[in-house]
Order: sequence, then structure tokens, then C-alpha cells
Amino acid sequence: MQSGAMDPQKLRERLFLRNWRAGDRFRPRGSRKLWKLKELFRQQKIPRNQRQLWPVVVCGEQIVWVRGFPPAAPVVASPESRAVLIIEEARSPLG
Repeated sequence: MQSGAMDPQKLRERLFLRNWRAGDRFRPRGSRKLWKLKELFRQQKIPRNQRQLWPVVVCGEQIVWVRGFPPAAPVVASPESRAVLIIEEARSPLG
């Protein structure tokens, strides 16, 4: 099972791509804690000037994917998952 895979059956609403917002919280796979994204950005040393355009995917009110992090713990695919969803960011040929 790929580590970035989500189980579509655990995604009960439509997915939306948006930018990070101050106050956003996220619980990545492998974590028991709900983290403020700002704290995760600091830990990963993501420059402040890049954060305002940092992409996140939400399902309803829950953040399920953040660039550079594993998917949200509640939606991670398991060996029992019948299908998987993998979000990959395409790089622009313009840089």
C-alpha cells in the first residue's frame, strides 16, 4: 500500500483544493495529535513567504491532504481498502 494513499470510502464529501489559512489544523498519518499547520510548517522549515499559497485539500471541514505531508490519519487507506486515492502535485514545466 502506498504511504500517501487515501480510502475514497472514508471521504464522505467532495474534495476542494484551497490555500492554507491561519488557524488550519491537521492530523497527519502517524500522529495522534491535531496540529496547527503553522506549527508543522515551522518544524519543516517552510519559509513564511511560501506558506500563503501552500495547497491543502479539504473534505467538508476536514483537511485531508497538505503538500509535503502524509494524508490525514482518518482517511488513510488500509489493506482492506477496496480502492485508493493518491493526490500528486504536477510540476509546471515553467518552473
